[in-house]
Amino acid sequence: MPLPRKYGGTGLGLSIVNELVLLQQGSINVESLPGEGTTFRLMIPYKKLSALVPEQDASIADTRQINFDDVSILVVEDNVINQTLLQHLFKNWRLEFDLAKNGKEAIDKLQIKKYNLILMDIQMPEMDGYSCSLEIRYSLNLNTPIIAMTAHAMTGEREKCLSYGMNDYISKPIKEIELYNLIAAHTHAMNDIMKEESVKKITPDVYSYIDLQYMKEVSQGNIDYEKTVTEQFIDAIPSDLSTIEKAWHNNEINQLRKIAHNMKTSISVMGLNETLRLCLDALEYNDLTKEQFGNQFFYLQFICNAAMEEAKHFKASL
Repeated sequence: MPLPRKYGGTGLGLSIVNELVLLQQGSINVESLPGEGTTFRLMIPYKKLSALVPEQDASIADTRQINFDDVSILVVEDNVINQTLLQHLFKNWRLEFDLAKNGKEAIDKLQIKKYNLILMDIQMPEMDGYSCSLEIRYSLNLNTPIIAMTAHAMTGEREKCLSYGMNDYISKPIKEIELYNLIAAHTHAMNDIMKEESVKKITPDVYSYIDLQYMKEVSQGNIDYEKTVTEQFIDAIPSDLSTIEKAWHNNEINQLRKIAHNMKTSISVMGLNETLRLCLDALEYNDLTKEQFGNQFFYLQFICNAAMEEAKHFKASL
């Protein structure tokens, strides 16, 4: 005969479940009858996927159709994962480039070398993309085309970039064919016979949190690239989470917002954009109360920790 329980639970588990459900725009309710038991029902509005195999997307089947031999690009980007992505793409396209980690480094490089195009991240330490673009236009008097790269998805962001002297805009996570066409157009290397052929279908590994479709599309089977960006994700996330938490406790809200913005690029390689978009937007843009920050950070930490475990499993499979 089983002994009766001496102590009941604290209810903390139910509180955590409730927070997770509400953060995902869901609902939860309970029905309980004495002597019969308790039923919990929850609903979370996830999108229904029609298939595990991604739809075909336009990509570059043969980069030899455009000759980039005389094209030199300056990449101004501080995020290491995005740097690796661009290095991987440019190597495949046989495209020469130099890297600057912030606006000040970019200005120094532009004073000693001429480039055909500048890819400009917006939020960076030392000097951001807006200030750097103004410096290029009005201090260096250069008319080199500038393409803004930003994780901002706000209405009017493209117009804001153009008002600071930039020529075009591409949103993160960067799509290969979109970037390829922008570079070709702004360096006058566009070939009229260039064709957008479908990328071969790749069935990504299926996990509960991470989505490898974007990585697989970019890598085109390059295992070294997949391993590198996976390692960078695993290394970057704990530091970002720790910095956000410390920034909140030290009331360094601008630092907190910068890290939240930067994480939008870091998490994109693992397909976490839709899962964490609302949470990271709240951390970046909203004036949060202590309770609101706690809820958002708890959800961010929970998803990131689960994603890192899956990323480690994926890395071990390579």
